Amino acid sequence: YIDDYEPDNGLETIAVADLLPVGETTYNISTNIVTLALKVGSSFTVSTGSNAGVATKLTYNGNSPADGWLKLEEIPVTTTRTGATQQVKYKISFNESYTGNSYPRGILRLTDNAGGGEEVILIDTTFGIPIVESTGGTMNPDGVNNWDAADNTLYLVQVAGANV
Repeated sequence: YIDDYEPDNGLETIAVADLLPVGETTYNISTNIVTLALKVGSSFTVSTGSNAGVATKLTYNGNSPADGWLKLEEIPVTTTRTGATQQVKYKISFNESYTGNSYPRGILRLTDNAGGGEEVILIDTTFGIPIVESTGGTMNPDGVNNWDAADNTLYLVQVAGANV
């Protein structure tokens, strides 16, 4: 082989990193699922490499329109060796200009240009942790509807005329 070129190598290990916001956007390495918070600035990066280059495609479950809730952009990578593996890095972020009300599962496909080997990252949504505050008044029916601030739990019973 010339240099380190081996056409059967396929894609290098996929690295998912830079999960923002920290603690809300998560990655499960066992399932290759990223859960992305639906907030301004939410994003993560994916990087890999291949001897022949990498084709990347972002689609949605159910063939949703391409102008969806996710934005894909390539980040330039500087290589340290010429003629070696072609490194790629992508940033996937929440599309802040998205006006739809549907957030289908995103499917990021990374395909080796030579061998056709493919890795898939699935992208689901999380709406974050809602902030629930008591209005400070008496709940109706009192004693049944209850906000437990210590446990962060809101107990509700559906009754006509009830309020929290």
